[in-house]
Amino acid sequence: MTDPNTLLQRLRRSLNILEQRRAKYGIDAPASLVIELEDHETAIDLTEQLAKGYLTEAAWREQLLPLLVKIEERQATELVSSLTIGGVNFSNISHSTINIGNINAGIHAGGDVVSGDKVTQTAKGSNIAQASHGGHAEVNSSTIDQRGQQVSGDQYNVGGDIHIHKAAPARPVEPIPTRIPAPRTTTFVGRSDDLDWLCNRLKAGDVAAVAGVRGIGGIGKTELAIAAANRLEPHFGEAHILWLECGPNTVQAIQERLAAALGIPLPDNDLRLRADSLALALKQRPATLVVLDDIRHHHLADFRYLLPPRPPCALLVTSRRDDLPDIPWPAIKKLDVLAPAQAELLLTNLLADIGLAPEPEPVAEVCTLLEQIPLALTLAARRAGQLARRRSSGVSPLTTLLAELQQRRRVLVLKLGDRPDVSIIATFQMSCDELSEDDQARLNRLGVFARNDLELPAVQAVWAVTEEEARRTLLNLTNAGLLEEVDDQVWWMHDLLREYAGDRLAQTDADASDTAYLNHAEFWRDYLVNLTLRSLADWRDLETHRPEVESAAAWLAGTPTSPLYLQVQLPYAIARTFPGTTFPWLTTALGAALTAARQWQTTAADEDERNVRAAWLAVTQSSLADLLYTRGQYEEAERLYRESLAVFEEIGDRRSVAVTQSSLADLLYTRGQYEEAERLYRESLAVFEEIGDRR
Repeated sequence: MTDPNTLLQRLRRSLNILEQRRAKYGIDAPASLVIELEDHETAIDLTEQLAKGYLTEAAWREQLLPLLVKIEERQATELVSSLTIGGVNFSNISHSTINIGNINAGIHAGGDVVSGDKVTQTAKGSNIAQASHGGHAEVNSSTIDQRGQQVSGDQYNVGGDIHIHKAAPARPVEPIPTRIPAPRTTTFVGRSDDLDWLCNRLKAGDVAAVAGVRGIGGIGKTELAIAAANRLEPHFGEAHILWLECGPNTVQAIQERLAAALGIPLPDNDLRLRADSLALALKQRPATLVVLDDIRHHHLADFRYLLPPRPPCALLVTSRRDDLPDIPWPAIKKLDVLAPAQAELLLTNLLADIGLAPEPEPVAEVCTLLEQIPLALTLAARRAGQLARRRSSGVSPLTTLLAELQQRRRVLVLKLGDRPDVSIIATFQMSCDELSEDDQARLNRLGVFARNDLELPAVQAVWAVTEEEARRTLLNLTNAGLLEEVDDQVWWMHDLLREYAGDRLAQTDADASDTAYLNHAEFWRDYLVNLTLRSLADWRDLETHRPEVESAAAWLAGTPTSPLYLQVQLPYAIARTFPGTTFPWLTTALGAALTAARQWQTTAADEDERNVRAAWLAVTQSSLADLLYTRGQYEEAERLYRESLAVFEEIGDRRSVAVTQSSLADLLYTRGQYEEAERLYRESLAVFEEIGDRR
């Protein structure tokens, strides 16, 4: 798998360092440095031409390898035998093998550039807090937040070394595949023509291989896309259908999920450069179907950076929007409501699934009243089942349902006007009204989740109840037709219903809403702290849950009154769990965490607690320094590393001292401060050897 993107990123970083050196010399810059700069610029230009398709891989290799050899020969007298220019390692060039940065790659005639394992350093500054619940953690105390409540908070074991650093999780080299979601219904009615239209367009095999469906929530867009992807699996092959859940994710997150599925790294934070890298990788694959499910308003400004190259790709899009940019208008089909006969067939089938005999006249009236919208009909069928279970009179459930709907719709139309989703709101409210007050409150709190899949431990945490209580309420919500049980630990809620629940939560008292969001953020902090990434399944699980993590971070950023410990710990947990992942807001979040850590330290009750909180200050400084270092903000990164190092030395955490020394040495070496870098490397190594740490 060719990977010029990593090389391009590191060449640019190296060029930046060389330009800084030339600036120091001014007009007296040595000729060797000028030539070195020219070689870097040429190598960058060649690799950019490859990325844009202007240069073949064979020609790229042929012209690039001599340049890299010249770079090594020119720098053979550097301080260390492993040649590093601006943090980029170009050593060990031997026949067909060359180390590029920390990436081991093979360059040979007619072969590929294959990304390999990263070189393990003595210690690198991506810092990881160890788990406080069930891992090898030495953090087990609780803290008191500003409101004086007892809350869970990760703390150090101050009896010895604090051990907050460990190696950052390394993303697997192999691709992390996506999956086509399981259909939510076994009853697929009234969309056969739409399904044929989608599949025929997507099999076109040229620039016309793009199709999409738009329409109101609950109309069946995702179900249709799932059916199309499954039908097209024999055409593209399972490994060449990439399903991307867009709704709760940012454009950056969607790009990174696609990159993970392709098994490639992404450069920097520039959406355009990242899109070029993805396009280059996709062009090297067989025909591939890319599905962008649930494009929303917040995606539109950068939507073009999600579009795959056609050919060889085909693109399937679903959205509630009718203003998708860069997609030919004829390629997007509006999904209308079902035809009356189709709606009646759907409702009849849904009623039969729950054991209710169809009554043609009431079925037709219910379908007309609910405007033939599939989600509204699904909720109505579940409501009819609920009425049947408790029926005590001779009136049929459908007759009772019809009367309820007529009354509910009249009220809603007067209140909301002729909204396109008024039928869905009516059926949602009818189901809610049958719940107890406690169950309604818990339903509302499900609005804090970002995803449709609701897992029992997360739900239990947000509700702050026992597992038994959580299961009882989930059963009640399922019986009310508002949830579907997927398996023993997972329930599914339609995103539109979850949005309604969130609206209801916002209308309750502020304390209840804040508590739900706080519980949600604490749960996902604990999830990251305790996460062990050993397999592709673990990494796919992390990618799946990323929207919840980002949602928690967004709430934290917008809630300055949130507990200080959480303001410190959640950004830190995100930074250490997602090394190299783009979060546009993470620098700001870590900066806010640094301010919170300083404030938190001043409220410590005793010396032990001050040491604990001082250590959190230090790891936050180090995490922010790591991020700034990768972005080339070296002066600020160096200042933060030195401040972090001083704190670790003061509290006596020797291992963290060694880790931070190594990180600082990396940065100093990048800046050409070789003597101090070598001293810090040696001191760091000595500490690791003394404490018996061989990691």
